[in-house]
Amino acid sequence: CNPAQENSHNAERKVTLRSRTNKARRYPARSRNTRRKCIPTPSSFHHRPPSEGGNKRIPYTDRLIFAEFGCGSRRYANQVALFQYHTLSVDNGSRGLKPEKPVTCEGMEASCKHITPADVRPDMFRRATQPLHFHVEGDINELRPEMLPDLAAAHFSPDCCSTTKMAVNSHPRWPEDLYLAKKDSSRKAKEWDGDVGHFRDIVREQRRRRLPAGAPPRPFGFTFEQPTTQRARGHASIRLMETPTRQGGDG
Repeated sequence: CNPAQENSHNAERKVTLRSRTNKARRYPARSRNTRRKCIPTPSSFHHRPPSEGGNKRIPYTDRLIFAEFGCGSRRYANQVALFQYHTLSVDNGSRGLKPEKPVTCEGMEASCKHITPADVRPDMFRRATQPLHFHVEGDINELRPEMLPDLAAAHFSPDCCSTTKMAVNSHPRWPEDLYLAKKDSSRKAKEWDGDVGHFRDIVREQRRRRLPAGAPPRPFGFTFEQPTTQRARGHASIRLMETPTRQGGDG
């Protein structure tokens, strides 16, 4: 090998290494933890748990309230609690399901206070100093709509034994009556109609409420869980739930 060519090659290699070193000093390598991430806007992750990208802790007094009526094991309310919500669940225990304990957005087990319908008050979440979760042991008809707190959303899952396809003989409902329970209907069918009617009262009460200083009505959404049968979808109350509010319905 020619010594002159070797010296030239080594000098060129030193210059290349020096340029890479200077570049590394100007642009230090970032680890995976310190690398800049695309942070979404506050409105897009306001009620997400940290595991889902919601790295903003919401003050306890500013958290929204979710209610689940006919909750059974309380599993739906506990899932919503992961998104930094206060929760309120209601069940009469007729299905024999034990309510599960809620979990905080950090994955820690939270406490759930069991109360009666008479203990429900509009200000029960107002001065929260921790995540609040209440389970009302009673029937939805025992709750006065005007005594409920301001809810952001609610889910209702009444007993569906009178609205399934197998309930035709035991719990008769007829299309000419808009599938409403009559005097000779079963007890379960009458209870279902009463529970759904009371839930509609709660929906209307929540939407009538106003924010301070004459603001527009509070946003309130709800979901309703029933089998997709004509006995349920054709029921007079369900039709009103699916009708838009501008047309006189609840939807």
